[in-house]
Amino acid sequence: MSIETLSWDVLAGHMHAGRPFALPLGGSRGAIIEFDPGAPRLTLCLATAPGTSAPASPFNEIAVNMRSRDGTPWFCAQVDNVELFSTFHQLASLATRLFEVPTATAADAFMQAVTSWRALLRNLPLLSDEAQLGLRGELAVLLSILASRGPCAVGAWTARHTQVPGRHDFRLGNIELEVKATRRRKRIHVIHGLEQLTPSPGNALFVVSLMYEQGGQSGGLSLADVVDAVRSHLPPATEERAEFEAKLTLAHYRDIDSAHYLEKLIPAASAHVIPVGTAFPAITREKLRVVLPPELLGRIGSLSYEVDLSELGAGAESDTYVDIFGDQPIN
Repeated sequence: MSIETLSWDVLAGHMHAGRPFALPLGGSRGAIIEFDPGAPRLTLCLATAPGTSAPASPFNEIAVNMRSRDGTPWFCAQVDNVELFSTFHQLASLATRLFEVPTATAADAFMQAVTSWRALLRNLPLLSDEAQLGLRGELAVLLSILASRGPCAVGAWTARHTQVPGRHDFRLGNIELEVKATRRRKRIHVIHGLEQLTPSPGNALFVVSLMYEQGGQSGGLSLADVVDAVRSHLPPATEERAEFEAKLTLAHYRDIDSAHYLEKLIPAASAHVIPVGTAFPAITREKLRVVLPPELLGRIGSLSYEVDLSELGAGAESDTYVDIFGDQPIN
C-alpha cells in the first residue's frame, strides 16, 4: 500500500529547532516519530495491541522496547547516534508503510523492514583471501598438468571430486600432490588436520610449495585469469570441460564474482616439489601414536599448524618435478 511519510527535510527542520516533539510519521494505524534533544534520541513508535511484547533488537545501534502513551501500548525502536538519524528515518518510514497492512503487527512491520534491509545489504558469498590463494594455487598446478598431459588430466584434480573429495589435491597414478600457496617471504604453509600429510596406501605424497607476490606493473595472473587459462585447455561441450566446471562450482567459484578476483600475482620463487617422508616436518596420527596412548589420541580432533619448508625439495630442474609436470612451469 502506497502512503506518504514525513520527509527527512521536514523532520530535520524540526530537530534543528532543538525542542522535543512527537509527530505523525504517516499512515492510518498510528505511527509517530519522537525527538529528544537532551539525549539526543530519535524514536519510532507504532501503536500495538495490549499484551504485546517487544522482540530482541537486531542491531547494536537500535534499542527496542514497549511504552504506554495515554493508556495505549506502543512498540518503540530508538537510536541515540546522531549520525544514524537520517538512516533510521528511512528504516522507520519503511516500517510505517509495512505497518499499514491491516494484518501486520507493529513488531512484524518493524522486523520485516529490518529483514528487507539485511537482504539488500547481504554480502556476496565471496571466497576469502585464503581460499582465493589456495584455489589459485590448485588451478596453477592443474594448468601445468593439463599442458603436459592433455584434457583428460582434469580428472587428476581430486580435491574437488563431485562425489567424495579426495584426501589430497591431485592424484597422478601412484603420486599424490598436496598444493600449498603462500604470500609470505618464506615457504611457510598451514597444514590442516592429521591426515593431510598422510599418503594413501601404496602412494607417494609430495607437497607442491608455491610462493606468490603482487604483480604490480610486472603483470601476472589473477584467479579469474587462471580459470580462463584452464578453460582454454578444455574444449567446450566435452566431458572434461563439464567435469572442470562442476569442480569449480564445488570450490565455490562463480563467474559472476570474477570482478572481485582480479588481483594479479606473480611467482615470488620457483615452485618446489617436496617429498613427504621421514625428513618432512609433519604431525600425523601415526607419529602421535608413538607418544600418546589410544585413549588420548582418540580425543584429538581437528588440528592446524604451520610448517617452514624453506630450502626443502627441488624446483623445475629435479627429476621428480619433470616426472610430474614435464617442462611446464607453474605460474
